[in-house]
Formats: sequence, C-alpha cells, structure tokens
Amino acid sequence: MKRTPAHIRRVIRAVAEAGPTSRTASEAAAFDAVVMQTYGRYPIVMARGSGTTLWDIDGRSYLDCVAGIATCTLGHAHAGLQRAVSDQLGNLAHVSNLYYIPEQGELAAWLVANSPADKAFFLQLGR
Repeated sequence: MKRTPAHIRRVIRAVAEAGPTSRTASEAAAFDAVVMQTYGRYPIVMARGSGTTLWDIDGRSYLDCVAGIATCTLGHAHAGLQRAVSDQLGNLAHVSNLYYIPEQGELAAWLVANSPADKAFFLQLGR
C-alpha cells in the first residue's frame, strides 16, 4: 500500500470521523482510571507494531510518524534490536552511572571518534 501524505490525511480523517469503538472506549476508560492524564491521548489503542507500522486493537494499521516520540527509531519489533537487547539483558539490565560500565565506555569512544564532541555525557530523563 502506497502511503502518500494524502493517504495519511484520509486515514486520520476516517479514524477521527469513525470515533472510538466500544472496545477502544472501554480500554481507554480502564486506562484513564489508573494512569495520570498527562497527555491528550488520541482515541486509539495500539496493540502491536512492525517496522514503522502500528495496529490498533481493531486491526486498523497506522504509519508511526513519531517513532514512539523518537524512542523507536529502528522501528517496532526490529529483529536486530531484539537480539541486542536480549543479549544485554542476559548480562546486565541496568546499572547506575555510579559505576564504570565497559560498554558505555565503548559507545562513548565511538561517539567521540564519529562526532565533533570531545566527550560523551549519558543521562536518563526518567520519562
């Protein structure tokens, strides 16, 4: 399926006009009952993704134009990323910057070698 800007606008308009299904509405209500409403969420309940395509609980597909707000730049269900994360989780899940982390040092060396930066700075924003 060719996804032109006109096609994307038609899909967004169709979803907005159709409104949430009863299944979507009940999922959203259950979610809103226990999650702080810090975002103006769209009436869409995402169920799965592959590459840059997302599917809602009703089986409609969408182009993920925001890549999880820049957190999924390799796409959803990326096989290489799944392997890398699984391998890393088999060793260490997360350790604080209070400790020396060899892989972090390797990444910093690569960043310095491949950018104008003299040093790397790693942080976690808590989002």
